[in-house]
Amino acid sequence: VFDNVDWFVGGLVLGACLMVRPAEVLWMIGAGILLLIFNIKKVNWVGLIIFLVVTVLALSPMLVFNNSLYGSPFSTGYQSINNQIIIEDDIGDESLEQPVTTSEVVSEPQTNRFFEITKTILLPFGFVPGNVWHNFINYHIKFQWWFTAFWAIGLIFILVQLIRKKLTWPMTQFVILFGFVSAWLIMVYGSWQFFDNINISKITIGNSYLRYWIPSFVLATPVIGYAIYNFGKMIKLKVLQIILAIIFMAGFGFMGLYTTVFGEDEGLMYVRQHLWRYEWIAHRVFEITEDNAIIITDRSDKIFFPYRRIVYPLQCQATYDIMEKMYFVAPMYYYGIDLGEEAVDHLNREVFNLRKLDMQKLESFDNETLYIFYYLRDEDNS
Repeated sequence: VFDNVDWFVGGLVLGACLMVRPAEVLWMIGAGILLLIFNIKKVNWVGLIIFLVVTVLALSPMLVFNNSLYGSPFSTGYQSINNQIIIEDDIGDESLEQPVTTSEVVSEPQTNRFFEITKTILLPFGFVPGNVWHNFINYHIKFQWWFTAFWAIGLIFILVQLIRKKLTWPMTQFVILFGFVSAWLIMVYGSWQFFDNINISKITIGNSYLRYWIPSFVLATPVIGYAIYNFGKMIKLKVLQIILAIIFMAGFGFMGLYTTVFGEDEGLMYVRQHLWRYEWIAHRVFEITEDNAIIITDRSDKIFFPYRRIVYPLQCQATYDIMEKMYFVAPMYYYGIDLGEEAVDHLNREVFNLRKLDMQKLESFDNETLYIFYYLRDEDNS
């Protein structure tokens, strides 16, 4: 009985985990099949059935939501990114109590459901060799060359052992696993071109590529350990071997700590300074704007929401079309990167004045600015 309870709890936990990260279902299925193959004689079949049923039941809310949002229980938001057309949509002023986007997503018809599901699981972002190579160079070579160099050296030592036919079967299995997982992750996520940092030229620790490739980095650590072990074997004196190991470990620790704490743009020290800055900006903006104000912004919604109503983005036709309505709902502002006088004059002349609105600089915050909108009388507009 207690054994079956473990299966029940295990299915519940796995289902809950997959609701948070459904993209990992492929890994779970693969791992489950391998465990089943190597433990076929020890399997509690009743417990396994309970486990599978409970997992599906725990996942059922996600399947219902997927069907409601994307038209199929097995469709995902990733799939929708690649199969959507963006069209303009009018937004009524009654929706402004929540952050709103100014576009509606319409999915293209899908001709082959099985093909789409398979593609979504295996290659959700397609396969773009140029992107794969570019992202590999950026994040494996340029960003953490020291880590990549050591696992590459470790693979060379392993290759030498393979040529000499001295490589053990467990080590061979591990290298195959490391190679397959790393190649698949790099191919899948490397094909996707996105930029988390507003400065697209920056290669930083906060970029999602590094997060997606964590399994590869974890599997690389034994390979790196094998490289350090072989370096140590070149030294006969035991004390020197220990000193060398300590130096390598301290070096890895220092590089990781330095990147995490002092890394450019997104290290913890940098993040702390920016959080203080955002807190100061929010405090000042709340001082000079009304409690019911609407703030149009492109990337700064988290600074002001939920204390101010948010609409995004600014330079979008659907936003332009509702701005006059919004002005009569509540005072209206725009916060973003300073546009400069010429850009503001152009937007006023070509966009806002046509809607009897005029945007003026209110206060600057370094390279960002808060603008206020005024309503033009007919004689002003003429």
